[in-house]
Amino acid sequence: MIKTLYISVLSLIGIASVFMGGSVIFDLFGIREMEGNYVPFIVWANFICGFLYLLAVYGILNKKSWQKTPLIIALTVLIIAFIGLVIHIQNEGVYEHKTVKAMIFRTILTLIFLLTHKKIFKMKKFMIPAIIGIAMLTSCDKKQTDAADHSEHTAQTENAATENHDDHADHADTSVGLVLDNGNKWKTNTEMLPFIQEQERLLDAYDDNKDDYKVLAANLNSENEKLIKSCTMTGKSHDVLHVWLTDHMRNIDLLAKATTKEEADKVTDALEHSMETYHQYFD
Repeated sequence: MIKTLYISVLSLIGIASVFMGGSVIFDLFGIREMEGNYVPFIVWANFICGFLYLLAVYGILNKKSWQKTPLIIALTVLIIAFIGLVIHIQNEGVYEHKTVKAMIFRTILTLIFLLTHKKIFKMKKFMIPAIIGIAMLTSCDKKQTDAADHSEHTAQTENAATENHDDHADHADTSVGLVLDNGNKWKTNTEMLPFIQEQERLLDAYDDNKDDYKVLAANLNSENEKLIKSCTMTGKSHDVLHVWLTDHMRNIDLLAKATTKEEADKVTDALEHSMETYHQYFD
C-alpha cells in the first residue's frame, strides 16, 4: 500500500511538473500569462525535475539499480535553482512570492522522497551486505589465485628457457662467432622458419600501451621451444645460429623477469633488434 502510494504521488508530481513547465516554456493553454512574473530558469528546473521524477518511477517499477539516482539529481537541480532564485531576488529581479514557496515545498518534498525511498523499497537488511561480502571474498580469492598462477607460469617460462638453452648449447661450438657463410647468409632449415616468423609476428603485434609483456615473454619462449625442437641444422651453420639464439633467449628471459613497463620496453626493443640481426645472417 505504501509503495503504491509513493509511486502514485511521485508519478502525479512528475506529470504535473512536465505539463506545467512545458506549458509555460512553450506558452500553451495561456498558462504563461497566468503565472505572472515567472522566473525562466526556475521553470526549466521544475520541467527537468518532472522528467527525473518519472524516470525514478520507471526505475522503481522495473527494479533498476539506479532508481534513486534521478531523485538525487532532481534534488541537486532544485538546490542550485533555489540558490539562483535567491541571487535573482537580491539583484531585484522580478518574481512571484508563490515561486519561493513552491520551490521550498518542491525541494523538501523531493528530499522526503529521497530519504523515504530506502525504507520503502529496501531489500532484506542483511542480504545486500552478505552478497557484497561474498563477492569481495570471491574477487580477492580469484586475484590471489591468478597472481599465484601468473608467478608459477613466469617461473616455468624462465626455467624452460634456461633448460632449452642448455640443451642446445651442448651441441654447439662456443668458439664460433656471429659471422656470414663466406659473405652469404646461412640457410635456416624449413622446419624452423615458422617459429622464427611467429616470433616476429608476436613482436610486431605487441602494443606496449595495452598488452602484457609477461604474456609476450611466455609466447616467445613457447615458440623458441618449438624452434629448438625442430632444429636439424649441423656444423657451422648450427653453431652460428646458437650464437644468435643465446642472446635472443637471454632477452626473452629478461622480459619475463622485468618488473616495470620501462624495463620491458627496453627489452622488447632489444628483441626487435635481435630479429633484425637474425635476418642479417640467416635466410
